[in-house]
Amino acid sequence: MKKYILPTLLSLMLCVSGQAQKLNKKQADKLVQALLHSLSHSDTTAFQQFWLVDQSPWPYHSRSYTSKDVTGGFYHLRTFLDTAIQNKLQPLRPEITKLSARQEEHQFGEYHIQVWFNYSKVYQKGFGLFLVYHEGEWKCRFDPETSWQYLGPREG
Repeated sequence: MKKYILPTLLSLMLCVSGQAQKLNKKQADKLVQALLHSLSHSDTTAFQQFWLVDQSPWPYHSRSYTSKDVTGGFYHLRTFLDTAIQNKLQPLRPEITKLSARQEEHQFGEYHIQVWFNYSKVYQKGFGLFLVYHEGEWKCRFDPETSWQYLGPREG
């Protein structure tokens, strides 16, 4: 009996650790709220803790992503979202997308999340982040993306 328990436990552990971690809405919400808190309090140190900075090549660049790049992304995102931060706008629920095999191959990460703020009935601003599961937590990879949307009626 004992000789079957150990192999069974080892097999079970391998199956559990071999499964990819899935990002759920609660985890994404928590990450977004923490990032927004660091932006609203101008806390670059807290902001940097959410990023994975390693020696992986930065896709479409000829170098690795560094902590200096994270700081640059912080200031860019803080400037882009200044109205949302100043007016304490609440973000919409993050949109979570599983990345394609090609995107994962280029080491963007495992997931992409987009977060939008309603500035008016017809105008939104938002940002996107690539996420990877690293050492038991979700980390951002590379620069945050920024975008805006006009939701008003189309002319013509």
